[in-house]
Amino acid sequence: MIEKNDYWKRFKGEVWKNEINVRDFIQNNYTPYDGDDSFLTGPTERTKKVWAKLTEMFEVEREKGVYDAETKKPQGIDTYGPGYIDQENEVIVGVQTDAPLKRGIFPKGGIRMVENSLNAYGFELDSMTKKSIPVTVKRITKAYSLSIQTRW
Repeated sequence: MIEKNDYWKRFKGEVWKNEINVRDFIQNNYTPYDGDDSFLTGPTERTKKVWAKLTEMFEVEREKGVYDAETKKPQGIDTYGPGYIDQENEVIVGVQTDAPLKRGIFPKGGIRMVENSLNAYGFELDSMTKKSIPVTVKRITKAYSLSIQTRW
């Protein structure tokens, strides 16, 4: 009997077991598929409903350039809870922000760049976010050497 945490021992290869080496793992453990696509099925009704909703949103985005954008919260892996396109019909959930097609902001790359990008598409950066980001950037730049800082 294989213990719950020992499933990895069934995989072939040695290098990937001693170091991070994805290539070695794949080369030793993949099985080529030489068949055709007859095993595939079409989309479910739920998938069609989710896709229909997204299709409408894509039309709006093509017209506007950007469907929606975050104006307050700097993007991070834990900035948002789960986001949905059509929660009732989704099986796999989770979009990158709290709404589909919503662009996140990354102010550590420069607050003016974020502000100009938002303005170009008719959005305005939240004033509290604008005030708080320069403080964060100052803390980050203290970690860089003087020669790097003078290039800015």
